[in-house]
Amino acid sequence: IMLFSIDGLAYVCSAIALSFINYPRKYLSRGNESVLNSIRSGFLFFWSNVQLRAMTIYIAAAGCIVGGLMQLGFPILVKQSLSGGGDSFGYLLACSGLGMTVGAICSVRYPQIGGLSLGVTFLFTDMLIGLLVVVLGGATSMYVAFVAVFWVGFLGGYIRVVLISWVQRQCSSETLGRVMSILILVTMGLTPLSAAVFGVLLKYIAITNMFFFAGLMLMIIALLGFTSSDLRSIRR
Repeated sequence: IMLFSIDGLAYVCSAIALSFINYPRKYLSRGNESVLNSIRSGFLFFWSNVQLRAMTIYIAAAGCIVGGLMQLGFPILVKQSLSGGGDSFGYLLACSGLGMTVGAICSVRYPQIGGLSLGVTFLFTDMLIGLLVVVLGGATSMYVAFVAVFWVGFLGGYIRVVLISWVQRQCSSETLGRVMSILILVTMGLTPLSAAVFGVLLKYIAITNMFFFAGLMLMIIALLGFTSSDLRSIRR
């Protein structure tokens, strides 16, 4: 009860904070524009930006591979391969959250790896995440799982902040909300569909093999991403 109360209080605090945000009139949508026209203009702007379009398609492919598996298969992996219970699963989620927090902080100071472009940094990060997913699938020790989960969270938190910052720089104030809605649909909306597919596959494929193939597929997708000049040329 206490945990749910704290979670609910966090939403209340967020709602109060949002109520203090004032938008200048020039940033508001035109009153004579219908919802459908607003969505259409946002999609046309998104589709006309070649780099933004390529990145979104790539994110959709990568998210379908890993998003649903981590949501559905991770608890099963903890129970079957790591012989852990609810406490172990909670500790691993906390470790992942810690990694995301540290990664988000580091992204502010180091938005790119060395002299690499932002696109190459993103693809290289996804390759590392794919490798860590493979390691996580083969882990039999909780300590190994803690390390793998922390670094998956770190890399995910790092690249998420960098990606959102880049997307926001591509948009005008009028199109930002519409483009972000498309990005959120891709990153979050496809996860339940991916989880449904993995749920069916788990009847026929062992969970460890599922993690191995998912990590391998993510690395392959990242390698294919390197062949796209639109992705490689993305810069901060």
